[in-house]
Amino acid sequence: KHAMESAERLKQEIIKSRRGVVEGKFLYFNGGVPEYAWLDNIACQGYPVKIDGFLYPSTEHYFQSQKFAGSDLEHTIRTTLDPMEAKRLGHSEGLRADWENVKIDVMLKAVAAKFEQHESLRMKLVDTSPLLIVEHTKDTCWGDGIDGSGKNLLGKALTAVRNSIVKSARSRKNIAILELHRAIDADRNKNFHTALTLYAS
Repeated sequence: KHAMESAERLKQEIIKSRRGVVEGKFLYFNGGVPEYAWLDNIACQGYPVKIDGFLYPSTEHYFQSQKFAGSDLEHTIRTTLDPMEAKRLGHSEGLRADWENVKIDVMLKAVAAKFEQHESLRMKLVDTSPLLIVEHTKDTCWGDGIDGSGKNLLGKALTAVRNSIVKSARSRKNIAILELHRAIDADRNKNFHTALTLYAS
């Protein structure tokens, strides 16, 4: 019994301390893990996002403000400087009626904007492929709940956006290869104008 209890305690300690790449399949992160803090909505500072014509200091600002879309509080959250303050304000009364139905789409939109608008972050995100990204926090909705009981919705959103970027890049690469072959064929056939146009593209 003592050995079993010790083994269980050790297992729980290992689970709680997960960070970085684990088992070659998962990437565990949270805002407190410096090398992966750029994945976090709060810890990743200095990367504003422009969404629907408005500039937000962080993805956290956008996400929290959308809980109160169309209200004065939306503007207040968007214009506050500190993402922790944005999060605090996001726990105010008066959430929009459809929040539970739209919150995942709002998070996906925020995450997509962040990585589409900041190339350095996009390249780092692509480098995580093909790992499943897991937010290792006590949050059981957006994180894994520490013990794996959470839904890990932020991790899944990051993974989905990453996979979409990788798929799009592969598609563009394939199109570029086809265009190059067409240019080479035109060149061989002495159709230089077409070849030059294709090379330029």
